Amino acid sequence: PFWHKQYDDSTAEAKLAFPPELVSGLVEMSADVPERESPPPQSLANTLWAYTKLAYNPEGRLLGRFEEAVAAASLAEPHPQSIANSLWALATLQHRLSAEHLISLESASLSVIGRFNPQDISNTLWAFAQMQHRCSDELAHRIQILSLDQIKGFSPQATANTLWAIATIGFHPEPRLMSALEQSIGRRAGKFNAQALSNSLWAFGSIRHKPGELVLRSMQLRAAALSRSCTPQGTANILWALAQLKVPPMDILRDDLVSLMAERINRYPSQAISMSMWSLATLSIEPSG
Repeated sequence: PFWHKQYDDSTAEAKLAFPPELVSGLVEMSADVPERESPPPQSLANTLWAYTKLAYNPEGRLLGRFEEAVAAASLAEPHPQSIANSLWALATLQHRLSAEHLISLESASLSVIGRFNPQDISNTLWAFAQMQHRCSDELAHRIQILSLDQIKGFSPQATANTLWAIATIGFHPEPRLMSALEQSIGRRAGKFNAQALSNSLWAFGSIRHKPGELVLRSMQLRAAALSRSCTPQGTANILWALAQLKVPPMDILRDDLVSLMAERINRYPSQAISMSMWSLATLSIEPSG
């Protein structure tokens, strides 16, 4: 069953298998949470977050009730983490919010934007991007300035998500923030996983922001080290980004990516194939074999 999922507690190094009947009962009762009188924002956010972690995908009408309750609770009692986590969970569950409720959550976010921490910033931007929602210019500006102030607290994943969201939403990036994100990646490229790295390179390519030579070298070396962990779309994104930025890949990265492409070509989705062909032609790379 979808709710029989092991929980990996990395600190305790223990794995707990929850009885399906227990989780099933809790999930069934959770449907009443948005119907309660003035449910606290944190209760709504925690329930939605739990759905994602238990791999439970509620039907649309239930998510619609949560959406309405989250929007109302966030306006009445705005709480940064609850707003960010609710948006993240709803986006992860692939639920599209109505324009009215998105505007309400934007308004609630603006009212407490000064209290957002790096994870709140990253989750909020990522959620808006997943929902293909371009937030207001005011929120975009303020959240970028706040990101700049808190850049040292961004994890590699938060850094990658923020970059990806900026590129996906398509608003004008603050040059100082782009520079700060670039330098942050340069210092910690060795801590990025394959998806975070390919998404970051894709974002730079989409925005046409060319990082400095040392940062690009660090990112390419990390990409080469992680190449076998990349998905077909991830390898296509890396090549495409370098082609967009007119940066010939380092030999070690070029050889790895071309070899992987030849090995996995039957697994490439159509978008990855077209991106890879354009990139190889643009970079004048001849496939081996």
